[in-house]
Amino acid sequence: MSFNFPKSPLFLAPMADVTNPAFRMLCNEKGADFTFTEMINAAGFLNGESFSRERGVSFDQKPYGIQIVGPNPDMILKTAVGLEEQLHPAVIDINMGCPSPKILKDKCGAYLLNDSTLPAKIIEAVCSGIKTPVTAKIRIYREDKKTIRLAKSIEDAGAHWLTVHGRTAAQGYSGKANWDVVQKIKEELSIPVILNGDIFTPKDLNAAIGTGCDGFMIGRSAIGNPGIFSKMKEALKNGGDAKPDRFNTTSSRFNAASNCFDANGSNFEFEPDDFTAVSHEEFRQRISDFKRYCFLLDQHHMYPHVNIKSHAQWFTKGLSHSKEMRLEISGLQKETRLRHLNDEEIGVGRQVLAGQIIQVFENYFEKM
Repeated sequence: MSFNFPKSPLFLAPMADVTNPAFRMLCNEKGADFTFTEMINAAGFLNGESFSRERGVSFDQKPYGIQIVGPNPDMILKTAVGLEEQLHPAVIDINMGCPSPKILKDKCGAYLLNDSTLPAKIIEAVCSGIKTPVTAKIRIYREDKKTIRLAKSIEDAGAHWLTVHGRTAAQGYSGKANWDVVQKIKEELSIPVILNGDIFTPKDLNAAIGTGCDGFMIGRSAIGNPGIFSKMKEALKNGGDAKPDRFNTTSSRFNAASNCFDANGSNFEFEPDDFTAVSHEEFRQRISDFKRYCFLLDQHHMYPHVNIKSHAQWFTKGLSHSKEMRLEISGLQKETRLRHLNDEEIGVGRQVLAGQIIQVFENYFEKM
């Protein structure tokens, strides 16, 4: 399985507790050119945790990437070898940018950038041990020259392409992504460079194309909104124009992380004043997308592994009465938390819950 870059390809960013196989499949259907798995923890994979492997599974035949997060070359290499043998992804990506405190505490993610020579050593080690193309995702330093040296060292170590999030690790997701330094990296490197950070609207994508980068990675704006890829594709087809977005996801209150995510959804907050309700047509499409997502979860027996309430609440982003919808969804089937259930029981329960959630969506749609 290989991936050939089309013109201005759109990538779905790796996001923990978001980019499961069903959601990736849906984003592919909506126009994503390439998707990444949730990050797979090297320690968990090497300890035989089944969940670590399950994150890397794909249900369609489209090329995809598996992202690994780990603390050192040896563990990351061993994990890459195992994933290559078991799952055969198009690329294996090394996470060198996650700013989550939990990840940093484990000396992974953006922690690897503390030693500017370590990323190249990791890439070189992994490239020497597997046949699958190796890529990396990094954050920037405060100094442009240091960032460019880092990027160049990763290229020289054998990386096939490089994704750059234009914020420092210390910034997290605050402030504005620095596309200027990403453009400078693109001008210095001969391998493809993927721009990540602050691509929320077709207008943003059109501006990002001006950097000359080879591809564009979408993270936060795709959470609960896989249709963003259709909108972006429409813009590319029409020379940068598409129907205007009806909600703003650039607010500092929109706290979803692009590379790491709280499994309980506690890092994903909404404020009603941040959004202008989407149109009647867009509301209908969001319901359709959620139904399709639920179908894929059921078809591939994923309900036991997905918090359907949290995912449904993400789909309310920008909808009329979104606050009321989230409260109503939150109140559904609370009694199931009191019982110890096996996977089959959890799956059945969540399938029923999904049907109730869909009814909530449709009830509020009728109020428009």
